[in-house]
Amino acid sequence: MRRNTIVVLALIATLGVSWLLAQVAPFSFRSWGHACWHKGGERGIVQCRVGDRMGAGIPGITVGIGNNSGGGIAVTDSDGVAEFRDLAEPDVDEITIDERVIMRRPYAYYLNCPQITDGLIVEVRLH
Repeated sequence: MRRNTIVVLALIATLGVSWLLAQVAPFSFRSWGHACWHKGGERGIVQCRVGDRMGAGIPGITVGIGNNSGGGIAVTDSDGVAEFRDLAEPDVDEITIDERVIMRRPYAYYLNCPQITDGLIVEVRLH
């Protein structure tokens, strides 16, 4: 009985840690692309660069940043960069590329990750 209890508790702990790591990991993968992010740039600003497989910037891509207050939408410039300056909340709970979700972190507000207080640089590569 005691052994079963230990196994069940270990399983619950493992699942909890796996869930938490999935929520705070600074990357997200989809079959059509991947995204990674880190602190940097200007305080309170998100810079999102969208590139092809080789990393060349893609102009004209619609990028969406979602948060508790709605977020914002921008189109990439000639270098493939979209910039967000006036987001009302520091959390980023969703990133979309041409209306397709590439990153969703529904608990970003509570976990404070990812957030834009110290600036956020996002790199997206489309496959």
